Order: sequence, then structure tokens, then C-alpha cells
Amino acid sequence: MCRKGEITVFLAMILFSVCSLLCVVVESARTAGARCYLRMAVDSSADSLMAQYHRELWDKYRILGLEYDKAETLEKELREFMRPYMEAENWYPMKAEQIRITDMTDLTQGDGRYFEQEILDYMKYGLLDADWDELDEAGAIELSGAWKEGNSVNRVSELYSAHSREAVRVEKALETINSTLLAQRERLGKANCIVAVAGMEGALGTVIAGLVECPVVAVPTSVGYGASFHGLSALLTMLNSCANGISVVNIDNGYGAGYLAAQINKMAVR
Repeated sequence: MCRKGEITVFLAMILFSVCSLLCVVVESARTAGARCYLRMAVDSSADSLMAQYHRELWDKYRILGLEYDKAETLEKELREFMRPYMEAENWYPMKAEQIRITDMTDLTQGDGRYFEQEILDYMKYGLLDADWDELDEAGAIELSGAWKEGNSVNRVSELYSAHSREAVRVEKALETINSTLLAQRERLGKANCIVAVAGMEGALGTVIAGLVECPVVAVPTSVGYGASFHGLSALLTMLNSCANGISVVNIDNGYGAGYLAAQINKMAVR
């Protein structure tokens, strides 16, 4: 009787282990299926939302934009597109407790700067290719001949003329900077030493050294973005300066530059 009982318990433990393993496998498969189903629901809902893009923006400038007044409206519509997936009766019951848009850029931000940049990029990279989208052989030959005669150049010029205001503003800003430097030239010329602090490309030291005869101490700063490499770009620019009478200290070493300038000034006073 004892041996029969031991065999029964052993078989029961094996059966329990097999059933547990099967349950784990089934639950793992269900979890993986739920992830795939949720990903499909989100992708499909996002596609449905983006299908309401602004047709005129896309046809003219290839900008895929949505026309909405606020982010809450987008969140509400996305929730409505996901509702059928949430309410479907299947092995993957789920519920969207919160749908929130974390990042959104308006084309009207910055006085329309983003919108204008998108249009300029389209004109720069996509304009010439856009003419060939729906042309037959005869139309392509005619258009090619028109390009050779300069008609394409004239067309690009006409389309780009609407954005010449930005170029004019940049030119006026450069003129203002130049006139400001020339106006300060007399005052800068009276200094015994000048400390020029600059980030990004670090060209300020070279510009000032070209205007004055006194020593210029250039200080590269870690302020910047993109490929500034935390001041390394400005440091290399200053070290490779062709201006005379310019010395360079390490990145953000304002103390060293000030101390050196004070020593030069003290020697000049003597």
C-alpha cells in the first residue's frame, strides 16, 4: 500500500508540473499576442488619424500636417479610433486608461518659421523631381528642352522669390553687426588688451583682432549645439586664427584670460 501511494503521489506531481508548464506556455503566448494586438491597434489608429492630413499642404509642398486647434482634440480622436480594438471580445482584453500626446510641433510656431523651412526644404530637394511624377515620354522631352532654354531656372526663381524676405532680413542683420563693430572700433582701439569670449564657431576673436592693434585674448566657451562639441569647435577655430596678436586659453577659462589681460594692462600702464 505504501509503494502504491508513493507512485500515485509521484504521478500527481508529474501531472501538476506538466499542467503548470502548459499554463505558462499558454499565458506567454497570450501575452505575446496581446503585445502584437496592442501594437497593431496603435499603428492602425495612428494611420487612421494621419489619414486626415491636410490635402492642399501635401499636394503643393509634400508636408504631412494635421489641422487641429489643440492637442486634446487629437487625443480624443485617437481614443475614438482605438475604441473598437479595446471593446472587441477576444483573448486580449485591454483598456486604455490614458492617451496623451507628449510632443507636437505647430507649423505656426515661431511666426511660421517651421512652415517656411519645410517649404524651402521641399523647394530645394523636391522641386525638380516633382515635375517628372506624371509625365509621359513626350512631356518629359518637352520639359527637358524647356530646362535647357532656362525656363526651369526662371520658374524656380519665381517660386523662390516669395521667400526672399528671409534673405533680406539676414542681410540687414549682417549689416547691423558690421556697423556696430565699426562704431565700437574707436573705443576698442583705446584698450590695452581685449578679452573676446565666443562659442559656436568662435570667430569673434579673429574679427576683433582684425580691427585693433592691441593683444586679444580669445576664450572659447562650451555654449552651443549641434557639432560644437562643448566648445572644441570654437577652440580649434581660435587656435587656427590667421589674425595677428591673438592668444587663446582653454575652454571656459575666463579666469585665466582675465588674469593675463590684467598683467598686460599693468605692463602697459608702466
